[in-house]
Amino acid sequence: MMKNIFTICVLALFFIGCEDDDNINPSGLIENTVDISGNWQVASVTQNNIDITNQFDFQSLGLTFKNSGDTPSTFTKTGTSNIPFPFSMTDGAFSFDDLVYPTKLNFSGSEDITMELAELPLVSKGKDFKLRVTLGCSDNIYVYSFKKK
Repeated sequence: MMKNIFTICVLALFFIGCEDDDNINPSGLIENTVDISGNWQVASVTQNNIDITNQFDFQSLGLTFKNSGDTPSTFTKTGTSNIPFPFSMTDGAFSFDDLVYPTKLNFSGSEDITMELAELPLVSKGKDFKLRVTLGCSDNIYVYSFKKK
């Protein structure tokens, strides 16, 4: 009797083990890098959650990002230099802290600046993104909202 139960269990495992594997779409498992290449313009700026967009000519400030293949490469800053912004350089290199799930945007050129992304996740080919920075005093938090031109 015990031998018959063992034989039945072995045969059942044999047939269960022969099931076809589910078909997996290999391209469905690929994680793409974030791409923000293109021209961006400041849409609004807040200081400690207070809108200060109309205090300066923020809309004249723009950033152009370029990629080298799938990798972030260079940026160019356009606009007036008399508005508060975390850096004075007009061009240089940029990168993310993580190419797939970035939380920070790094700028390098005549100076190195890292800014936090104010909203996550950063959507590749999206129409807007926000940078959170402190200018001078850590009690003053600025959020720059950019819109794609």
